[in-house]
Amino acid sequence: MEDSVNELTLDEMLADPIVPTLMRRDGVEPQDVRAVIADVRHRRKTAVE
Repeated sequence: MEDSVNELTLDEMLADPIVPTLMRRDGVEPQDVRAVIADVRHRRKTAVE
């Protein structure tokens, strides 16, 4: 049996109609999500080095 993970990309997630609807309700902009992900990616990268 093969294990596979079918995770959405960020663009796919943001393209789902319910996601932007919920984000608008919560006052979150797509650029906010992208900034958080970029920050986490940077912190993880520098923590490994």
